[in-house]
Amino acid sequence: MFDDATSSVLESFPGAVFVVTRDGRVSMGNDRCSVLFGRDFDDLVGDHLRDLVEDGLLANRTFEAYQDAAASLSAASASEVTFEARARRAGEGSWYLYEATVTPFRRDGETRGFVWSLTDLGTSERYDETVEALHDATRGLMAADSPAEAYELCGEAANDVLGFPGTAVREYDADEEVLRHVTFGGRVDDIDSRPPYLVDDSPHGRAFRNRTTVVDEIGPNDPYDRDAFAFAMYVPIGEFGVLSLGKFGDQFDDSDRRFAEILAENTAAAIKQARQRAQLHEQREALERQNERLDEFASVVAHDLRNPLSLGRGSFELYKETGDSETAADVEYAFERMESIIDEVLTLAREGEDVDETTDVDVGSVAREAWASMSASTSSLVVREPGVVAADRDRLLQVFENLFRNAQEHAMPESEVDGAVSGETDGGEAGVTVVVDALADGDGFFVSDDGVGIPPDEREKVFEAGYSTSDDGTGLGLGIVSRIARAHGWEPVVATSEQGGARFEFHVD
Repeated sequence: MFDDATSSVLESFPGAVFVVTRDGRVSMGNDRCSVLFGRDFDDLVGDHLRDLVEDGLLANRTFEAYQDAAASLSAASASEVTFEARARRAGEGSWYLYEATVTPFRRDGETRGFVWSLTDLGTSERYDETVEALHDATRGLMAADSPAEAYELCGEAANDVLGFPGTAVREYDADEEVLRHVTFGGRVDDIDSRPPYLVDDSPHGRAFRNRTTVVDEIGPNDPYDRDAFAFAMYVPIGEFGVLSLGKFGDQFDDSDRRFAEILAENTAAAIKQARQRAQLHEQREALERQNERLDEFASVVAHDLRNPLSLGRGSFELYKETGDSETAADVEYAFERMESIIDEVLTLAREGEDVDETTDVDVGSVAREAWASMSASTSSLVVREPGVVAADRDRLLQVFENLFRNAQEHAMPESEVDGAVSGETDGGEAGVTVVVDALADGDGFFVSDDGVGIPPDEREKVFEAGYSTSDDGTGLGLGIVSRIARAHGWEPVVATSEQGGARFEFHVD
């Protein structure tokens, strides 16, 4: 019924245009119809208009208005009929309002069908409705918990409130100086298929750079894949990105432009507010962590230093009276004990900070280096294949030093301090054997020993500063281990080794 010439004429129309047969079946249309209905228009060819109603693509009252129009046109009582039409994209809930103009398609003096031409009804045609809906959308924007949520709400509002079928939100990527899609058509899916646009060389970028609204008339062979629209408008979202709108038919009017600018301005304000809230939340958490550390330090200073200080003071008074060398050794021990506590308190304070820079570190190599700095003639280290992790090498070294010291302090009572590397001992009485290997799932590593182990009801406490079951322990070593691990983003877990001793797992991913 229709030839190539007819197809060319349909493509020349500024809006979405399609043709139905006299019995109401879709026969052909231009490319904009795919945007109108959110489906490949070829899939709709042959469907009756009632099918579009049943599929939720066309409002029933729009179909009824068409039936009245077709009757008038068939009776030659009118040459064209215009009415308000409601259509929506597949899978979406909001209706879009269009001005529909229906004219007869005649050939050889006979009406063969009817031509639908749909153009956007601008916001000026539904001004009061748009004001109220935009007010509601703004309340939602200001409650956004993150910039990502604000972008998504902006896309939904552009789609549902402003009512244009071509909507998108792009976020500015300062590293690559491009605008990237974050929502498309009111949705956040299928955005990876959309290319980023250069800030220096695109209408989107021009709006962003100049912080001003840009309106483009779409010509043939458009380089930005906008052929489905007659006009596109780009509105800057402050320093954060750009809101894009596509329109069928006539130019955007002043009402369209102002409503879009209000939405973009409110979105920028919501993003700033969300970022400020996040920053305040981070600052509050950092302050809470700092206060917790201060409480830990106060507890250590008040409790752990009191014993060696009392020992040193008493021994020193006794030494002044007797000059006994054994008493002098007690004084020396007290000073060494206080120095050890002070060093570990300072280390604990430093290790609460996040790790900023990491490199690929061979876990086994760092473990051997840490073991070599120990002294335990009856203990041994077995390094299997713990793999490589992204870490701060010096801080990972501290993890192993503290874990190895903990293992030796909690070895069987007859064990002594010193060691052999990689399972080699000097043949003396066995102390503690420490194993370093990868986790079974490959997402981290573990350190285990065959010492006395940690009772299940004590495992949640071992990483608390000041917790120790040893008279000589400061209770800070495992706290340092936990702080360093979490500063890397790792999750430390306490378990039981195959030999019944302690096992410390570090889940990296």
